[in-house]
Amino acid sequence: MLPQKTDRETPFFITVIYLLLTTGLFVFVILHAFRMDITHDEAFSFYLEKINYFKAMTGTANTHWLNSFFMKIFNLIFGDKPGWLRLQSILAFPFFALGFYTLSSPIKNQLLRLSLYCLVLFNPYLLDFFSLARGYGMALAFQVWMVVFLVKAIVAIKFIYKTWLTIFLLAALSIASNLSFLYSVLGV
Repeated sequence: MLPQKTDRETPFFITVIYLLLTTGLFVFVILHAFRMDITHDEAFSFYLEKINYFKAMTGTANTHWLNSFFMKIFNLIFGDKPGWLRLQSILAFPFFALGFYTLSSPIKNQLLRLSLYCLVLFNPYLLDFFSLARGYGMALAFQVWMVVFLVKAIVAIKFIYKTWLTIFLLAALSIASNLSFLYSVLGV
């Protein structure tokens, strides 16, 4: 007689699949970010932060404050190579993946949940966002966690101040990462 599978074995196996997929995509994002040449938008942001023309950053659509801040920090630490200027977006990817994994946790059908996870994370536009120093990757990571905490706050029986403060902070970080995320925050 064959041994029966327990419920405990399936989540561990599925967790390993999630980890392998996320690790593989993370390696892809890193390689893509370091092999791709600098884009026009990134170059303009880099130019403004390199010459310390911070006044122009407040009115320039191509420059996003938190993204530019990290570009400056990583430029001082690692140098001018485009991959290092994109490090903040690269590092945001695992946090986004974990946030989406958490957000999809109410889906009980593991195959459906894994399919949804793959559908979102294998999106080439999304992967490109995490390979560019444009702030989209960081903003998406903050946004997915904002939605995670928003769902938590809505489901809660009572008002929890810390949860709403976390939502507000994540919304602010999302906007600071990329100003165009104001629209999604206003929707929330």
